[in-house]
Amino acid sequence: MRERLVALRDGYERRFRTLTDALPGRARRDHLRLLLLGALNWVPSWYRRGKDSPRAIAHGFLELLREGVGVP
Repeated sequence: MRERLVALRDGYERRFRTLTDALPGRARRDHLRLLLLGALNWVPSWYRRGKDSPRAIAHGFLELLREGVGVP
């Protein structure tokens, strides 16, 4: 079972590494990849149906990634 889980994890990390490496900008790609994977892993804990749609949450995340939180 461990081997299967490690293979799944490695596959997800490769996909996210490919996606984050293709982004423009100077952000630390390894930190961005870990941030995204961490957020996705916690979805079952913090997501509440009816509060925000998955689309609205995704747009909010993208806005944060593109524009930051407004702190110079």
